[in-house]
Amino acid sequence: MEPVKLGVIGCGVIGRLNMAEAMASDLTEVVVVADLRPESREYAQEQGVARIYEGGHLTAVCRCLYKYGGRW
Repeated sequence: MEPVKLGVIGCGVIGRLNMAEAMASDLTEVVVVADLRPESREYAQEQGVARIYEGGHLTAVCRCLYKYGGRW
């Protein structure tokens, strides 16, 4: 089965944790990261993410969240 190609928006504390979990799994592949802060983009590159989105052609994103523990 092909891994899910994943893009991560935001490489702060939570984004870095999510990125590390995704990169540790055979089921996912982190293919692009977006963050406003240059140091966070550099961190993602150091972790092996091939593409860093720095702005341009994108006008909207859909951030899919799940409901955890019955609360938002």
